[in-house]
Amino acid sequence: MRGRTPPEELEYDPEIERTARRNNSKKKKEQDLAKQNQQEGSSNLIPSLTNLFEDTMAGIQQNPPEGNQNQN
Repeated sequence: MRGRTPPEELEYDPEIERTARRNNSKKKKEQDLAKQNQQEGSSNLIPSLTNLFEDTMAGIQQNPPEGNQNQN
């Protein structure tokens, strides 16, 4: 039967164990870095949108559209 070998019959190979640990560690670091970059990207988006909104509002206040002037 394929894949049904009891654990006590498996040989321990330190080289394979080291390689597996190294690969798992590398994969975890890459995932953590990707998660960190994703969080930084979303947190950087909010200030940039805020700045854009503030700049737009400042421009509107300095140069109001001609159609919005009060006529008394």
